[in-house]
Amino acid sequence: MHPIRILVLTIVFCSNAFSLLAQEALSLEQAIQTGLQNSYTIRIEENDLTVAQNRNNWTIAGKYPAINVNLSSDNGYRYQNNPISFFTEISSYNTGLTPSVSTNLVLFDGYRVRLTKTQLETNERLESGNLALAVETTIQNVINAYYQ
Repeated sequence: MHPIRILVLTIVFCSNAFSLLAQEALSLEQAIQTGLQNSYTIRIEENDLTVAQNRNNWTIAGKYPAINVNLSSDNGYRYQNNPISFFTEISSYNTGLTPSVSTNLVLFDGYRVRLTKTQLETNERLESGNLALAVETTIQNVINAYYQ
């Protein structure tokens, strides 16, 4: 063999040997922490739980009146060309704003508000359970992978 090839092979072998020595042994606790921090399933379940917690209120259930405020704008342009008229060309612009406010209050709707609030509370508990299940599944998968 050429001395250059031997030198290159020696350098490659030594660099690989040093990189193997630089690695630390990963403990089970560190593996679980890393797995929990990097799990997309847990992140998604945390976001779903946050959404369920934000939706679990009396406003979403329909207890309070709904108030809507609207503002609409009407704009127009008109061009008229009449050669036999005194004014041969006429251009006109018109604009208008129309504000409106509306409220909606339900006095009695067959206990729909209470049932909706109960459903929102149940959904929040369900999402909390889904998050716990995702954490437990991730820990189980990390432990299985660690010992294999």
